[in-house]
Amino acid sequence: MPKLKNQTIGFRSYLKTSDYSKLTFEYHHMNEYRRGGDRLGRPPHEADIAEQLEHSIDGGGIKFDLFTPNEKQWWSLFTSM
Repeated sequence: MPKLKNQTIGFRSYLKTSDYSKLTFEYHHMNEYRRGGDRLGRPPHEADIAEQLEHSIDGGGIKFDLFTPNEKQWWSLFTSM
């Protein structure tokens, strides 16, 4: 059984800039620690078999939508990282 600690949080929100346009914001954060092998109570270098990873990831994006008055067409401009 591996030892696992995981934490994730995020949000998405939008702002109506006009009757036909919308600006959307998004952010998420993920933090994870995972350790497998034997002797989980000891440091990895003291175990016979060990595999371990730890990472912290932040990401987000911005999107702008522009709709036509008849709502049959729209254009989107977006970026994320």
